[in-house]
Amino acid sequence: MGKLANGAKAGLLAGIVFAAIASIILYFLFLSMKEEIITRIEQGLIATGIPSLPEKLKPESIFDFFLIVSPLFFGLGSMVIGVLIGIIYSYIEPKIPIPNPIVKGIILALIFWFLLGFLPALPSLYQMSGFNFILLLPTLVYGILLGYFYSRFAKKAF
Repeated sequence: MGKLANGAKAGLLAGIVFAAIASIILYFLFLSMKEEIITRIEQGLIATGIPSLPEKLKPESIFDFFLIVSPLFFGLGSMVIGVLIGIIYSYIEPKIPIPNPIVKGIILALIFWFLLGFLPALPSLYQMSGFNFILLLPTLVYGILLGYFYSRFAKKAF
């Protein structure tokens, strides 16, 4: 049980850092796409057929809400996934024939980036946002921290 707890703690700490970096990137990505997002919101509101909307439901207000809430939910989700990946890491770490725990963490993080970020975007590869590729940087940071923290927690257990 100690290995799983160490993996969960390491995954949470690395996930917090990943979430912070990725949420900042997501915030600025959405900010750079403001006009496109507002246009899509307007199209969606027109499609509903509602003749007039209260001020709180104007496209700009919806975008402002979206701009704040989306990175927060993405960050929380990233932390939960970080814990799960940390638990998986604690299970497979002894089975990986590489002595360096940081390299193990990077490999696992890149596998999950491929499975969760790249593969789902393949059907629309020509439209794939740069966000999936920009997430490589926080993914590498996550992997480094996962391996580092897990090895630190494992040493304290002895």
